[in-house]
Amino acid sequence: LAIYYCNKNNFDLKIELDERSGLDGRLYFQYGFEKYFNLNSKYNKNNNYTKTIICGGFGKSHDDPTRLEFLKIRRTHIDFHTAVKFRKLLTLTPYILDLIKKQIVNLKLPESYVFMHIRRGDKLKCEAKFIGFDKFITKHIQVNKSIKNIFIASDDYNTIIESNKYLTDNKLDYKIYHNINTNNKGHNTHYRLIYKQYFTENEFVNFMLELEIARLSNHVYCTYTSNVGRYIALLLEDLTKITSLDSETWFSG
Repeated sequence: LAIYYCNKNNFDLKIELDERSGLDGRLYFQYGFEKYFNLNSKYNKNNNYTKTIICGGFGKSHDDPTRLEFLKIRRTHIDFHTAVKFRKLLTLTPYILDLIKKQIVNLKLPESYVFMHIRRGDKLKCEAKFIGFDKFITKHIQVNKSIKNIFIASDDYNTIIESNKYLTDNKLDYKIYHNINTNNKGHNTHYRLIYKQYFTENEFVNFMLELEIARLSNHVYCTYTSNVGRYIALLLEDLTKITSLDSETWFSG
């Protein structure tokens, strides 16, 4: 949305990652943005820029211009094909692509598989309802039951336990693949901010790895109430290859 908004208004765009405190600290990593992403921008570091948009927008007064500009971005809605066009302006650097490719080889994924993004953690507090694996597998059986391999991306290892138990109890011959650490018990933004736990590079690589696995899959099952689900749709560039279990219609933000 920021790329689209700046392009539409003829703004020069530079995205910076730092370690400010506050809720928007969750958006920042230990290294600069340019290490991981290529961004087609007219930004010139020698120019004297006076306008700043704080991407998090949190902790600002109601009349703060950086917050007001951010809210304009959040309220900007674009259609799917336009969003795909601007998503393509943001690409991964060779550094991060190389790390992802190596990990994909190590996972030894089958040639055909479907991808399920099952969000847990603090997402369920107020933003979304709990949707169990039973709903995901039921939808898959309706759409394309012949593919027996399932890759699950989740922030909670209990999702894997739940999924395997359901398959066993119901005598369903599907195989689960995942890249989830057994210690993962659901993402909690508030907890990470209190203890100043910024994302590590390894966590970021694992996240981008799962997005690439989704892109390469035969079909994706997700929830459009999740930013991740909607972004995966942009990676696929085809809404027929993705099924949402909550909102049926893709939306930009």
